[in-house]
Amino acid sequence: WFLTLAYRTFPGQVSDTPYEDGLAFNQRLAAQAAQARLGWEAAAAADSRGPWVELSDAEGGPLRGLTVTGRLERPATEAGHRLLTFRETSPGRYEAPADGLTGAWDLSFRAVDPQGRAFEGRRRLTWP
Repeated sequence: WFLTLAYRTFPGQVSDTPYEDGLAFNQRLAAQAAQARLGWEAAAAADSRGPWVELSDAEGGPLRGLTVTGRLERPATEAGHRLLTFRETSPGRYEAPADGLTGAWDLSFRAVDPQGRAFEGRRRLTWP
């Protein structure tokens, strides 16, 4: 009974497109190398209004004028995911409104500057 229940609730498939994901692997590595060359840093946390992200350049200065989008997902299930649009609330700080959150969530976000340079990050956030 336990094995059947475990398999039905999580069959082990992480992606709906595993073959396509494999084909895009080298592109993903190139994107990660380009991101590392930028030297950008990110911090993320949760507060009562929702998640926030702070982004800084290689010298530690705030990155302004970025377009930041994200997604919140539960760590153990795909149920209840939320798409996020962040807005800059102070230099380099981007916040997304999300109410009614409790427990652990995985945040994945993408920040793009006006020149098209991109930074992607993932953080585990916890709300009380």
